[in-house]
Parts: sequence; C-alpha cells; structure tokens
Amino acid sequence: MLEQNADVVMHSTSSSLAKVMDQLLACLEAESCIVSTCEELSYPFRTHPDLAAKLDAAAKEWGVALVGTGVNPGFVMDKLVVTLAAVVQRIEHAKALRIVDASTRRLPLQKKIGAGMTVEEFRAQVKAGVISTSACRSPQHGGGQLEFAVEQITETIEPKVAAERVQTEYLTIEPGQAAGVHQIARGMSKDGKELVYLELQMYVGAKDPADTISLTGHRTSAW
Repeated sequence: MLEQNADVVMHSTSSSLAKVMDQLLACLEAESCIVSTCEELSYPFRTHPDLAAKLDAAAKEWGVALVGTGVNPGFVMDKLVVTLAAVVQRIEHAKALRIVDASTRRLPLQKKIGAGMTVEEFRAQVKAGVISTSACRSPQHGGGQLEFAVEQITETIEPKVAAERVQTEYLTIEPGQAAGVHQIARGMSKDGKELVYLELQMYVGAKDPADTISLTGHRTSAW
C-alpha cells in the first residue's frame, strides 16, 4: 500500500509503541502522514523518550506529520474533565473514577486486563509491561489542559480479585483469581501536592459500573 503514495495512513494495529515502531517508521519513510490509535503515543516523550525522539526526527526528515489520537478511556478521564472545568474560574483538584464491567466485552479485552489469571501471573504480566491500560498518561494531558503544574506522576496497578465464581461468554473466573485491573494514577505538584487523581476499575463482574468526575475549585460569579 505504501507504494501507492498514500498521503495519510490511518494506523490501528497495537497499543504498544515498541511493537509498532517499524510500521510507523516505514510509513514516515514513504512520506505518508500518520494518524495512529496507538495508546502509547499519548505523551510518548515521558514514557518512551528514545522512541519518541526517533519518530520525531524521522517525521521531520521526511516532511510529514505523525499524530496520536489519544488514550482509551480518554474521553471520560481526559476530555470530559477538561470540558466540565471550562465553566469554573480556577481548578485546584480534579478526580475521575471509572468502573467498567468487562463481562460483556470482547475476549481480547478480558485477556488484556488479566481476567482468569492467578494473582501471581497478573503481577508478573504487570512487571513485564503486558498489563497496562495507559491511564497513567491522563494526568499529564488533563493536568496540562487545566494548567496544573504536574511535575510527578505515580501509578499503581493491582489485580481485582474475584470473591465468587464469575462466568462470561469466553472465560470462567474462579474465586481468588484476577477478575481484572484496578489502576490508580496521581499527578503531583513539585512539592508533593496531589492535583489530579484518576482511578480505573475494569473487571469482570464489576458492581454498579459508572463514571464519576469531581472537580474542586472556584466557580465564576455568573453561576
């Protein structure tokens, strides 16, 4: 396809930047602009500085653009937070909580969040970088849009352990096995003050799935 002189490539193959580097470089070298859904292209200079610099240099060399479309669930934990904050004069803290029942989701997603693994297997996959929802990039984006001086980002990823047997169309999760992922990311100021708090619970059998956003600050006098 690249031999057909494509002006733009819509790239959607993997969430891992390392896995798609050869694909992206090939498109850039073909002088094609790229719009990619690769989640790790969201603020790549923080998480993959060497790879990001290589892509930046290649795009400049060939005179084309490379754009990452963002992170899923970026709308709730990024865009919606910023949109709601638009009517507030000053924001001091932003919090987003997303609870997702993965029971009805497709098999690749259930596997991606570690459903059906032992706790030990889950932790090993987290350590290997296989299990990650990319939510940790949201404090960087949201903090920047809200004009927060986010200097530090902390992240924890833990298994959500099943308390009872849960059956999906694809998997059976026994009590004590991982039902999914519980991830918390915090954006901190230079002096350690929490500015952004993001929590994602995505697991099979989640109770009361919902999206909750809390903003602390000062409203405008027009309210």
